[in-house]
Amino acid sequence: MKKFTLLMAALLVAVVTMAVPMTGTYRVGTGEVAPNYATLSAAVTDINANGVGGDIELQITSDITETINIGLINSSIYTISIRPDADADRTITFNKTTDNAGPSGAFCIGIGMGLAWADLAASKNVVIDGFAVGGTTKRLKFVTATTSYIGNGPILIIGDCSNIQIKNCIINHVATLTGSTGNYGIYIRLNTTYGSKMPSSITVENNEITVQRSSASQGIGIYAGTGTTGITSATGIVIKKNIITTVTRGVFLNYINGIDILENEFHINQTTSGNLSAAVFGNSTLSGNINVERNKFIEFKTANSSAGAFGIRGIIASGGGTWYINNNFFTGFDKTTTTAGETMLQGIRCGSSCNIRNNTFFLNSLTNKPTYIAAPTDANGSYCAINIAAGTNDIKNNIFISNEDAVTNFAIRGTVAAGTSDYNVFYARAGIVNARVNSTYPLYTDYVTTGGVDSHSKNNTDVNFVNAAIGDLRIAGVSLQDANLAVPALTAVPTDMFGTVRSTSTYAGAHEALLPFVISSVGEIQQTARIMRTASGIQVDLDGEAAIELYSINGMLIEKTKVSGTYSHDLNNGMYIIRVNGKATKFIK
Repeated sequence: MKKFTLLMAALLVAVVTMAVPMTGTYRVGTGEVAPNYATLSAAVTDINANGVGGDIELQITSDITETINIGLINSSIYTISIRPDADADRTITFNKTTDNAGPSGAFCIGIGMGLAWADLAASKNVVIDGFAVGGTTKRLKFVTATTSYIGNGPILIIGDCSNIQIKNCIINHVATLTGSTGNYGIYIRLNTTYGSKMPSSITVENNEITVQRSSASQGIGIYAGTGTTGITSATGIVIKKNIITTVTRGVFLNYINGIDILENEFHINQTTSGNLSAAVFGNSTLSGNINVERNKFIEFKTANSSAGAFGIRGIIASGGGTWYINNNFFTGFDKTTTTAGETMLQGIRCGSSCNIRNNTFFLNSLTNKPTYIAAPTDANGSYCAINIAAGTNDIKNNIFISNEDAVTNFAIRGTVAAGTSDYNVFYARAGIVNARVNSTYPLYTDYVTTGGVDSHSKNNTDVNFVNAAIGDLRIAGVSLQDANLAVPALTAVPTDMFGTVRSTSTYAGAHEALLPFVISSVGEIQQTARIMRTASGIQVDLDGEAAIELYSINGMLIEKTKVSGTYSHDLNNGMYIIRVNGKATKFIK
């Protein structure tokens, strides 16, 4: 009997001390007590130790300061979610002043709390959501303290991780403590010494990502290294609807097999000299389709004053893969120092095969003019919308407008192969004499006749934008319904950058504006009708009966009638459209 009692006691102790997998909702914040948690690190420590037995939601109830960095593992089929408990701001601040034993990072997915290389573990099904339940405002913030180690960026996803979502958050890396690597807002990576599989099925959506504390600061980095073999590249990566503000690189690409970079807004401001910056930087070992669509590349500033391949590029489309660059805005170029220096300012550099279609490029006037030589090369810089260095390229249905005179600039710099470029709109604004269509054939006529390209393109139409100074390159004003902007729609680009389905006869550039297209001049549109603007409005002299429709510029019908002889209508000052037997003319009163 005594032996039986001792055995039962031992079993009872084993049951009591056995880890119970966690499930359910836990509150995390200052003042929370068991079974809830005062810090996120305490909650994650228990999750790692006990395991996951069902979906877990960690609701952040207050601002939290974490003195240690966090490593989260989830190998289960269940989801771990982190979000605010209410529609109110919640800030998690990391202030560790030293690096981790293993990979650098503040909140790390795919590694245990020891944060040593030996703590790496395959992980999946993690969601960080900055919206409270039912909320639509970004409330959850991941930030580093200025006194923290700079290499520990706010979020790290490392190794064999999958099905990870980071959305609706504010991510701000402001650390200044010395460190030379890992200056990222979000770092998606692999250390080839400890594994061979890059993270996959990662979505980064609707975040504000700001990293501005170092000349090497980067918004999102995807990196395995160079010179390695046997690596499984990252797949299923989606970077969408983020606002990325940084110094050197917005998105860095290495070891990926396909990626979607969609509907983001990029602000790059390189504050030091001797650096090459880019919003999207194709590094090496890329494959599959690199889709860069519906983005706003609207701030590209550089303080470079050094000779060489320095400055800024919107997209460095290099490193492999096939690039699809459709429906984007490119503008906001500038040199921020008066110090002389050769500086590259380029929208897209083609180093791999690129399909560049329905983009709007506005080469704005520069505040400080870079010093160039007569024939710029990669070694000494240039100002251009597209720079072709390599690859097979398809360039169609784009708008290229130059508003820079003092600095020689190009719409397309480099060799354009016959048949690869067409249905584009090129224009240098009034008084601009240093704008060139192409570096080989500066004049449009030579470019078309001798170069044998762009036979259906146009070089006679300016474009009015909503507000080019702030990067809003939507078509506006007198350019609305301008038939000079009409091009045949491409099957591969069925919508514009805002999701509007394109008409068969669509607008060049990224914005499908008001339709239908109309003739942009007032005059005789057919033998039986002559249109004249009068002091009071419009008059049409007809040789016979005609159907007349009069519209406001916004498409509102003012009058519809059939008339013989003469038609007239008094109008207020403004822009209008008149149709005579179905043929439309736009005019200004």
